Amino acid sequence: MTKNRVNRLLAEFADKESLYDNYSNALKYLIDRLLETKGIYVHSVDTRVKDYYSFKKKIEDRNKYTSIKDVTDIVGVRIITYFEDDVDKVAEIFKDEFNIDWHNSIDKREKTNPDTFGYASLHYIVNLPEERLELVEYQEFNSLKAEVQIRSILQHAWAEIEHDLGYKSKIEAPFEIRRDFSRVASLLETADKEFKNIRINLERLESKINEEMEQNNFEIDVNKASLKSYIAKSALVETLDEKIAEVGGTGIEFPNDSYLNSLLEELNHLGITNVNSLNELLAENQSNIIHIAQQLFEEEENDYEKYLHRGISIYYLGYVLVSTESNIDKIKSYLSANNIEFGARREKLARKLFEASQSLSS
Repeated sequence: MTKNRVNRLLAEFADKESLYDNYSNALKYLIDRLLETKGIYVHSVDTRVKDYYSFKKKIEDRNKYTSIKDVTDIVGVRIITYFEDDVDKVAEIFKDEFNIDWHNSIDKREKTNPDTFGYASLHYIVNLPEERLELVEYQEFNSLKAEVQIRSILQHAWAEIEHDLGYKSKIEAPFEIRRDFSRVASLLETADKEFKNIRINLERLESKINEEMEQNNFEIDVNKASLKSYIAKSALVETLDEKIAEVGGTGIEFPNDSYLNSLLEELNHLGITNVNSLNELLAENQSNIIHIAQQLFEEEENDYEKYLHRGISIYYLGYVLVSTESNIDKIKSYLSANNIEFGARREKLARKLFEASQSLSS
């Protein structure tokens, strides 16, 4: 490549660098929205613009570019999925929402030889379709392309470690090292498939649990899936939660994973391992649960959240069951084991629960 041509391309790159930055940011925002709309949850979406020196090295090494438009990876997108099969789900979004340059795109997964190191990802060269370019916020990106890489998190781990080790082809490493590479690649490929199978089995389990709950069959072990389904479908939980929210002057929102995990720890501490047992205890202690809530909400210094989680009645059931033992040390032990309050606030809550227990119905 002549020096004049290199200088011309470098000058054009420098002139358009802010445009490429804008394009990178716009793609990140758009892809995040598309994934959210489709309900596909990924590990990460990262975009970048090739820096000046990387661009210079590329056009000098390749010695084939006559226009900056021919350099298709100035803007890059990397999407890391949790599961192997999500790579294809993400790919479908790009097929639907972008123009794909099929001539310059490649699915390296299909071209990997059995003895080739590690994994390869799906690479698309894309640009925005006409209908999106008609929108004001995208008009300046007309004719701009981007390279999109889509791979699973285990594929990504392999690629990063392989890059760090400095070996990218089998001919670069001695035989015994090639065997090590092949063994690790096989393990990671197996792990990718097994994680996918675990997810499928969990989805089947959750579907079966939901069917059982719909039929009010509570003879199910307590786990995250069954607890989540029980909280969502139990009329008793809904009624008790609404009464507690009314006492506290708060709203109710569906629990997040962190809250479900804390409830599971509480139930484990109480020895409640069956959903039917949980349902019976809630039914037997309805008035006591509301009584405890009233006592705690009367505490002026307590600053409660604007919203309580659905399933708060289960949380208060724990207070009821431990308080009926009428032993303040056991109450403190329970609060400590479940990381409920700290220091002086824990002491105060323990005393409050102890006092409230004196008037609980047997």
